[in-house]
Amino acid sequence: MEINLKCKINILIGIFVIICFSCNRKDNVKVESQNVKILGTIYYTDPSLTTFKAVDCNNFKEALRYSISYIPITDLTFIKKIKGEIELNKNSKDEEFIDVRYKIEIDKIVLCLDERGNYTLNNIYMGKFNYFEELIKYIETNKKNSKLLEPLPE
Repeated sequence: MEINLKCKINILIGIFVIICFSCNRKDNVKVESQNVKILGTIYYTDPSLTTFKAVDCNNFKEALRYSISYIPITDLTFIKKIKGEIELNKNSKDEEFIDVRYKIEIDKIVLCLDERGNYTLNNIYMGKFNYFEELIKYIETNKKNSKLLEPLPE
């Protein structure tokens, strides 16, 4: 009887130790993910989304809030490529209004793009964004990390 009781106590201690270590491991994973620096944010919606009225950059998040997802940007190389593209194309074009489907915020930089890759930089029309295909690939690759801006009301 005494051996059976010792065996049960040892099993309980073993289970307790396993639970303690597995809880500690989960906490470490959370801490590691919290240390990732967010360098910017990509907001996007379905590029073929139809609206009654074209959506401008300033009203994008408000007008389409229930259909927008966002991805935090943590990839410094991606940020550098976007900033490099902006530097290459510093000349603004004739004023043109775009129907926004993508918005990128990096520090004080705000890029808004339509479904064809035309873009504004801080509300100034700049023309075609040469890095547009890479942006779409980045969104597709990182969709698993995206979140809805605002869920549909119940």
